Amino acid sequence: MTRITALVLGLIVGLVVGVTTAPPAVAAPGLLAGVVRDSSGAPVPDAQVGFYAESVTNPDSQTPIQQVRADATGHWEVSVSAEALPPGRYKVRAVDAWARAGWYPAERSPGTATVIEAVADTNSRGLDITVLGPPTVGGRVTSAGGSPVAGALVTLYPAGFALGGDLSAYQARATTDQQGRWQLESADLLPGSYLVRAGHPDHDARWLGGATPEQATVVTVGADTDRNSLDISLGRLASLAGYVWANGSRIPDMTVTARPLLPPGPEVLADQLATTTVDAGHYELALPTGQYRLEVSDPQGELPTRWYPRALEQERGTPVTFTSGQTRAGLKLDASFQPVFPGRPRAHPKGLRAPRGVTDRDVDPITDYDPQKNCRPRPKPGTVALSRLLHRRFGPITIGLSRACQGDRSEHYDGRALDWMVNSRVPSQARKGDDFVKWLTMSRGRHLAPMARRLGIMYLIWRDRIWGVYRADEGWRPYNNCMTRAMRPRYNDNDCHRNHVHISLTWAGARKHTSWWRG
Repeated sequence: MTRITALVLGLIVGLVVGVTTAPPAVAAPGLLAGVVRDSSGAPVPDAQVGFYAESVTNPDSQTPIQQVRADATGHWEVSVSAEALPPGRYKVRAVDAWARAGWYPAERSPGTATVIEAVADTNSRGLDITVLGPPTVGGRVTSAGGSPVAGALVTLYPAGFALGGDLSAYQARATTDQQGRWQLESADLLPGSYLVRAGHPDHDARWLGGATPEQATVVTVGADTDRNSLDISLGRLASLAGYVWANGSRIPDMTVTARPLLPPGPEVLADQLATTTVDAGHYELALPTGQYRLEVSDPQGELPTRWYPRALEQERGTPVTFTSGQTRAGLKLDASFQPVFPGRPRAHPKGLRAPRGVTDRDVDPITDYDPQKNCRPRPKPGTVALSRLLHRRFGPITIGLSRACQGDRSEHYDGRALDWMVNSRVPSQARKGDDFVKWLTMSRGRHLAPMARRLGIMYLIWRDRIWGVYRADEGWRPYNNCMTRAMRPRYNDNDCHRNHVHISLTWAGARKHTSWWRG
């Protein structure tokens, strides 16, 4: 072999050996990276990030192909390589320490997750995953003007709930946050169909889909239900304003209460349906939709309670209907009370001439019945003074004062009573008696029988009836059996006080210690 041939063969062998022993080309690793966040956008530390085959249906029964842990800032990354995560198509799931889970990018189930393609030599960053809490139903509560309502009470009732039903028989309840949002976990609800109601003291309650449960939209809830757009817009409260009137005057410091015919919603506060009249008897109320009976009561305990328009019993009051946003102004609530007076007194009866300034003094309080206990028949100063006023005003009509004590009970026996001998069968005298007792016992403003109280009258008997300051809110009542047919004959006139007015005084009146005599 020549030298040249040997060199050629050596070169050929070297080329062959070089070709067969060179290492194969290897692609550079790729990278997938992102941040695990919660639904508010805050990073979630230490979450597990798992990579599943694209065909995954149940992560609890399928093992992830690869799994990494996010760091303290929620950041995670994985290398795309044969040794770490082989190139391919994956669905990615993150689970945090509170068992909140989410599929990329922010899904509850793998069926709706977005596929991530892992490619060698390629870096894919910003693959943020949102972990979600358990399935919820929720929404937002707003005012009629569209503003969020914080502190609204949202209640779920069984489908079929009807107007007038028991609003305390609810299935679940939530309160809205500052953005007016509310939420309930579906797993905590019994599977079924519900009606959703929202209420707030400053707004008119509404049901999802309507103003009444009959108009409401039925919401079906299961353990996996995830509906967070159950938004409800509340209505405006009705506005009621007016004044309280009693016996010719507008009355301040009276209590006006709207009593609903149906139980109010749980959001309605007790004091929301009541108010106190101010100067000139004015009142205002803001009321939820509904029917009400309007009650007027006297905190001072003088005027009897009235129900609009002028009933003394609640059942006889006329219901008033208010709708959302309705305005009703100038409604007069009449709390007047006048007794049914004996006889035929005039509209403006003749009475005693009051001392100067007496009406500027406080009216004397209503007193209890204080009957005669001792035998001291000498007339007391107030008894004598009242008899003189009657003579001066009505003329020389006989007045009986003291009386010898006997076995019965009478304020004549302790000097606190007088009999004014006007006869109801004599028209001119009947007019005087009728006028005087009306003048004494008629109500003025918020005060029952202020003139009788100023004089210290304890009770009166005239024309078969009795009136007592201690039962002033009952007016004139039948006296014994005098109003029966059997007692009509004339020989009963004295017992039934048809031939005189009996006047008994309190001890303050008998001693001239009342406002009539002061000053």
